[in-house]
Amino acid sequence: MFAIKSDKDINGLIEKFRQGGSKQELGEYIKSKLNAEQGRKLDEILGDENKLNEILNSPKAKELLKKIKGEDDGQH
Repeated sequence: MFAIKSDKDINGLIEKFRQGGSKQELGEYIKSKLNAEQGRKLDEILGDENKLNEILNSPKAKELLKKIKGEDDGQH
């Protein structure tokens, strides 16, 4: 769904979070990586608490949050 596909894109996103950017700046960064349709879908997801919770509880989201926090599970 998202144009963020490579480790470079993910690392850029993680670095933005670590730099402590505002929510607006982070949102703009993410949206800059999406096409118009993907941006619309993101807005739809962010507006639906059930969809958002489902995504945030996914294994990939949990892995991303660990990376953002700088946590390592010892498996890398």
